[in-house]
Amino acid sequence: MHLFDTVLITASSEAQAEAFRRLLARRKKHGLYPREIAFEVVADPPGGRVGTGGGTLWALSRLLERQAPADPAAFLESQRILLIHAGGESRRLPTYAPEGKLFAPLPLSSSALLPPVVLDAQLGLFFKYPWRRGETVVTTADVYIDFDVASVPEERGPVFGFAKPASLEQGSRHGVVRFDQHRERVVDYYQKAPVDVLAEHALIEGTGDCALDIGLVSLGPEALRAFLALGATEVDGASLEKGLEAGRIRFDLYLEVLSACLEGLSFDAFWERVGPASALPDALGRRVYDTFHPFGLGGALTRSTVFIHLGSLAEFPGSCRDLLAQQARPFYEAERGEIRPSVTSSAVVHNSVGVEATGPGPAVVESCSEASFGTLGGENLVVGLEDLVLPFDVPEGISLDERRLGSDRVVVVFSARDSFKVAED
Repeated sequence: MHLFDTVLITASSEAQAEAFRRLLARRKKHGLYPREIAFEVVADPPGGRVGTGGGTLWALSRLLERQAPADPAAFLESQRILLIHAGGESRRLPTYAPEGKLFAPLPLSSSALLPPVVLDAQLGLFFKYPWRRGETVVTTADVYIDFDVASVPEERGPVFGFAKPASLEQGSRHGVVRFDQHRERVVDYYQKAPVDVLAEHALIEGTGDCALDIGLVSLGPEALRAFLALGATEVDGASLEKGLEAGRIRFDLYLEVLSACLEGLSFDAFWERVGPASALPDALGRRVYDTFHPFGLGGALTRSTVFIHLGSLAEFPGSCRDLLAQQARPFYEAERGEIRPSVTSSAVVHNSVGVEATGPGPAVVESCSEASFGTLGGENLVVGLEDLVLPFDVPEGISLDERRLGSDRVVVVFSARDSFKVAED
């Protein structure tokens, strides 16, 4: 196991951050996480969402504020930090809005008293990752990633991304890295480019695949200092960080920062590419470009890669089956755990008793007790039903979520085709 120093988790509000802290404290109390690793949770600025770039800057600044080192740059150079962007309203996975996607239960075998959650599965990669001193690795809360870490070069440069071979159709919905013919140097980076553009410009040499960005970004000490310097930049008489706090500024790690690092891209070409999608004014776009362009963009095409997205009602049941097929497990389980999900062609049932699920699948039934319902039509997520009989079939794409408030209970019905705004308490 390769230990690092800190797991730094972002939340969308202070209320969500406090919920994350309670969930972490409970899991730490049960001895699930190494004592040597600190867990810090930082709420996004009160002014609103600031993007993954702004969120990275904000989270690092708040960590420094709490630690109060005499030399902030030297402190970051001494640390190894896993930064997980976990904020958001869970509009596409509202059944787990109270817990957040990072703490969504997963149907993984375990012997622990507490059910495994997404965080427990994610950490497995980072306990074998070859950390550099002074490195921060940025990821998101809605994916499970694993790969052969032997494919990670020792020298990674200030800004470094990771990719996997994928179909052009999948690449068109995400970021795509273009490597040189030797797969050693990053030549270009595309964000949600059409299939025909990727086919012409972004094929991995000798294949019909592209290099899908899997969302991990390694930031070395030079890049971390650059983020701090960017935060101190004056904007309309106040620092850029103050603009983030007020919700006036937002920028993206993948769109603006990674694109700015491309060696062959002049500022005009950079801004022509990202400007229409950027929330930054031209002057700040120029500042981001000047700050990060000197670093260049490094990258690796990973091997034996598993990349499973867990972000929506529609994909969650199928993604859980994919996790089981890949024999994913929490990092603290060396072998198959004693508590295992029930897996049939119809559904994956876990943390549940007295439940029978039938239907074409895929479906997931979680934390239900002595509950019955009709046939599950597929793409269903059934959560928390207790001592309840529903005398009807559950249509495809419909999810049921029982919540209790004191003596009151309600079953909320969601559709996988909808997007939701979840109100905060």
